[in-house]
Amino acid sequence: MATFHGAGLKRYLLTVMAAAAKFFRHPSLKNPVNVVVTRLVVIGRADKSNTYWGLKMTTNAAEMLRNFCEWQKGLNKPNDSDSEHFDTAILFTRQNLCGVSTCDTLGMADVGTVCDPSRSCSIVEDDGLQSAFTAAHELGHVFNMLHDNSKPCIELNRPASNTRHMMAPVMSYVDPEDLWSPCSAKFITDFLDNGNGHCLLDKPRAPLRLPVPFPGNDYDSDRQCQLTFGPESRHCPNLHTPCSSLWCTGRIDGHFMCQTKHFPWADGTQCGVGKTCMNGRCISKVEMKAFNTPVNGGWGPWGQYGVCSRTCGGGVQFSHRECNKPVPRNGGKYCEGKRTQYRSCNTQECPTGNAMRYREQQCAVYNHRTDLFKGFPSPMDWVPRYNGIAEKDQCKLTCQSRPLGYYYVLEPRVADGTPCSPDSTSVCVQGRCVHAGCDRVIGSKKKFDKCMMCGGNGSACTKTYGSFTKPRYGYNDVVTIPAGATNILIRQNSGSSSTSDGVYLAIKRQDGS
Repeated sequence: MATFHGAGLKRYLLTVMAAAAKFFRHPSLKNPVNVVVTRLVVIGRADKSNTYWGLKMTTNAAEMLRNFCEWQKGLNKPNDSDSEHFDTAILFTRQNLCGVSTCDTLGMADVGTVCDPSRSCSIVEDDGLQSAFTAAHELGHVFNMLHDNSKPCIELNRPASNTRHMMAPVMSYVDPEDLWSPCSAKFITDFLDNGNGHCLLDKPRAPLRLPVPFPGNDYDSDRQCQLTFGPESRHCPNLHTPCSSLWCTGRIDGHFMCQTKHFPWADGTQCGVGKTCMNGRCISKVEMKAFNTPVNGGWGPWGQYGVCSRTCGGGVQFSHRECNKPVPRNGGKYCEGKRTQYRSCNTQECPTGNAMRYREQQCAVYNHRTDLFKGFPSPMDWVPRYNGIAEKDQCKLTCQSRPLGYYYVLEPRVADGTPCSPDSTSVCVQGRCVHAGCDRVIGSKKKFDKCMMCGGNGSACTKTYGSFTKPRYGYNDVVTIPAGATNILIRQNSGSSSTSDGVYLAIKRQDGS
C-alpha cells in the first residue's frame, strides 16, 4: 500500500473511508450510523518472514483476518475516552486475498462482532476507489448483516433482488437509490436495538477529518483506472454510458484491451462539458448543486398498534413510525429517537384450565423434536430453566431437558409479554426485561401488598399466629397454615448454642402428601 500510493496514501484512504461513511448515511439503512476514522496507521516494510510490525501477512483470507484481529487488539487503547481508541479496525492491503478455491476474495469479516475487542475487525483488498464498497460491505458484516442470498434474507427481501444491494455476495452492481436491502436494515436494527452496539455510543475525542469534496474531484477517470488496474492503465473513452461503469485499458493474456470491474465512475468525476458523475449518472452542474445540500430526515406519524402478542395474561402490541417527513437525502442525518413504541394488552387472567405457564408453553414446542441436537435420546421434554440464569439472559428461551437436566438456549428471545422470572411482574419485550406492575401493565407502579392484593393497602387480610412448645421425638404437627396465606415467617427459638440441633422443617399438604 505505502509503496503503491506513496505520499498520497493517507488522503487516498481517508477518501475511501469518506465514501464508505456516506454509504452508511443512506436512508435505506434505516439507522443513524456515523462512521468516523480515529486513527490511521501505516505499517512499514516486511521482514524476511513477511511480517509487518508483528503482523504476519498471508494470502489466505481467513488466516489473514485472524492474524489481523489478534494484532489490532494489541494496538487498540482499551479506554473509550482515549483519543486513539477505536471500535473496529480495517486492514487495507494490496496483497491478493484468496478463499478456499479462488483468489477472487476482496474482503472478509466476522458477523456481529462490533463490540468484541478481539473480533471487531475486517480486511479489505485495495482495488481502487471502489474499495469503499468492499469496506462498507465488511463493516456491514461487523454490524451483524448477512449476505443477501442467505436463507433469512431471501425471505425478508422478497420481492426485491438479492444481487443489487451492498450485502450481495458478489458486488457487480449496487443500486445507488437503494443501497441496503430490507434484510440488512432489519438485521442491523435488531442488533442495535438489543444493545449490541453499546460501545458505539461514546463520541470520538479527535476523529480525523474526512475529505469533503466528492472523490472524483481529486481523482479523474484516468487516475481511477490506475488505482484499480495499475500505473499504465487509462480510461477507455466512448464505451457505454458515461458514469455507469468505469472501463480502463490494460493487457489481458498479452492483448491490449479495455476491461471493467463494473463499478461506476467516482462521484464528482467530470463526464463532459459542464457535467459531472453522480450515482452512476452524468448530470449537469446545475443538477449537481442539489446533491451538495444535505437534507436531514424527520419522523412521520405513529402508525396504529398491531396485534397483541398474547390473548390473555398480559401481552404486548407495537406501533411504528418511519423517518420519511422528509426522507434524509444527500448524506443528511437519519432520524434519532424511538422508531417503535409499545403498550400492554389483554391483561386479564388466563383461564384456569390451562395449567402451563407462558414460558412453559414455549419450551414445550420443542418437545419430542429429534432435529435439535445430535446424539440426544428421543423423545425428550423441555421445561424452563430458571436457576443459574444471569439477569441479562432472562429474556432468552433457556430450556432444560427432562430427565437429563441439560439446558440450552432454544430461542434468542422469549415471546413478548413473557414474565422475566417466576417471581417478577416485569415482562420481556424484544429480548429485554421491562418493568411492569402487578396489574401486568408496562410502566405501572402498582405493587402487591402484604395480602398479595394488587394495588391493595394491606387491609384485606388478617394476621394468624401459631406456636408449638412441647416437641416430642419424630414428626410433630406444629401449625396449620391457612390457604392463601402470604408473607409467612417461621422462627425457631432454640436453647442450644449449636448451629445444628437436629430440628428440621417439614411441610405436608392437606391430603397428607
